[in-house]
Amino acid sequence: MINVSNIISNHIMTLGNVVTLESLYQFKINLAKVPVPIVFPIKKPYQENLALKTGLHNAWIVSPLNIKGDIIEYYIKTWGGIKGNNINTMNQFRTQSTFQLLKRGYKGISSWSKALVIHNPEDYFIYDSRVALSINWLQKKYNLPNDFKFEIPKSQSKGVSKAIKELNTNKNWNIWKNIIQPNDTYEVYLELLNLISTNTGYSKSKIEMILFSIAPSLADEIIYLS
Repeated sequence: MINVSNIISNHIMTLGNVVTLESLYQFKINLAKVPVPIVFPIKKPYQENLALKTGLHNAWIVSPLNIKGDIIEYYIKTWGGIKGNNINTMNQFRTQSTFQLLKRGYKGISSWSKALVIHNPEDYFIYDSRVALSINWLQKKYNLPNDFKFEIPKSQSKGVSKAIKELNTNKNWNIWKNIIQPNDTYEVYLELLNLISTNTGYSKSKIEMILFSIAPSLADEIIYLS
């Protein structure tokens, strides 16, 4: 995993020499739908989203159970755009403890990892299709010999979905030295973020947001090279 972290760290730092990394993150918030009062001092997507995570977490800590659930549901469904969870599953995300969420296994990882961020945005980070695509493709892009395949969740983006399909079916790209078991994905992902953070000096939250941000351009690259 050290070699994987080095490849990704080098890509991020090289990219940082060309552009301001924070400017890559353009995921905008509909402030009218935020369920609790939060002060947003800087109206730029990167800073706003950091303030959102912190504000939602702080409100979640002191709120009664029903409001805690509303905050988590907002972050998964409204902010995150994941609308496919049924009522029973969403109720579990709304109420389960950190330990229970971590024990869910791979299924629903794009949703329950968002719930974990609300529990503790310093220790837990979102794992979704864009993050996973970036991690996998950067290993192939730089021909990492001892590579690790991370399971990629389904994507709601047509471009990312097409790139995932190409990555999973191309005979040159779908040969891996190591395949991470799906239920181990999140634990290994957190380990990887720690290593990249040590290499770059960037916070783990910033690294997650960068991996998310660069995925569409990497998806275009995969499709072009297919």
